[in-house]
Amino acid sequence: MNIVFRVDSSVQMGIGHVMRCLALASILRQRGAAVTFVCQELKGNLCSYIESIGYKVHRLLSVVSESPENPNIPYSAIEWELDAKNTIAFLESEHKKIDCMVVDHYGLDSQWERKIRPYIEKILVIDDQADRSHLCDLLMDSDVICEDVEKKYEKLVPSACKFFFGPEFTLLRSEFEALSATRKVRDAKVRRIFVFMGGGDSSNQTAKVLEGIGLLKRLDIIFDVVISTINPYKLELQNLANRMANTILHVQPQSMATLMNEADMAVGAGGMTMWERCFLWLPSLVVVLADNQRVLTERLARKGMLTNLGDIHKLTTSDYKCAMEAMIQDGFLRKTQSLKCSEFGVGARVDELVSYIQESCVSKTDH
Repeated sequence: MNIVFRVDSSVQMGIGHVMRCLALASILRQRGAAVTFVCQELKGNLCSYIESIGYKVHRLLSVVSESPENPNIPYSAIEWELDAKNTIAFLESEHKKIDCMVVDHYGLDSQWERKIRPYIEKILVIDDQADRSHLCDLLMDSDVICEDVEKKYEKLVPSACKFFFGPEFTLLRSEFEALSATRKVRDAKVRRIFVFMGGGDSSNQTAKVLEGIGLLKRLDIIFDVVISTINPYKLELQNLANRMANTILHVQPQSMATLMNEADMAVGAGGMTMWERCFLWLPSLVVVLADNQRVLTERLARKGMLTNLGDIHKLTTSDYKCAMEAMIQDGFLRKTQSLKCSEFGVGARVDELVSYIQESCVSKTDH
């Protein structure tokens, strides 16, 4: 079974799309699939990282113009026709049948998929926006927690499209799954706090949180602060952390899930890591880094699973300090959030998705 992923990462896009695709790729590879990634070489891409863990990566020339003023521009400004042309050129060069292409990209829709369709047996779209049409056979959205979004998708895809909706289909890396038996409800004193403000963190929220930690003056608490290899402020953040006795800066750690699991609470961004924290029943203070994170963050906050601090542009160092201080002191809130997260079954049905991919590819081949 040959599987191709079309996904990008960059300082502005972050790394969430790639990380969830890697989670799916790992399971497919374990089941015997040959996996290839097709990615643009945007600033801060993870192409080398993907290759370092054993996957083939075909690099596309960048066909977007990134802008620091608008983090959504990489999606909206993508030249989809050129992207499709370059992707097709790669597919033709492979000289083999591609059983399934997994597309995880806000900038691609049914127009791109229609161009690719003749070269692919099946198309699986991973989405969480429900804001554009798709020409796909399967669609997975782990963020769907209400029926109104399901109805939106029905108008955007072919009638025969198979849906996989809900947190149960969240794609988690194996390091998280391995900790499922060690998860715990957080109802004790806060001794450790986990901080991760997204893979790109182009607005440098991590620095604000570090400064807030300094204002807390809680030397009895250890702060594990995580950044990715593509974070553009690595040196500045390392210098800040080095001056703080109780703060450890981790750069793209392999042990990220363990760090989360050992924490008593977290400060972090919306997006994919929100589900990772939920899987580990970790109470969290969450910030909205981009518009596409806003709705889900608000919905999960209303369900009592996290505390929504709102838009990053309105948050100051003092806001982070006060929010951390309040949650540290509120054991009931931390326990309540942890219990709510434990009820959600995050990632529990991913095997169904993988099995369906396998079966549909075999079925297509038989015909």
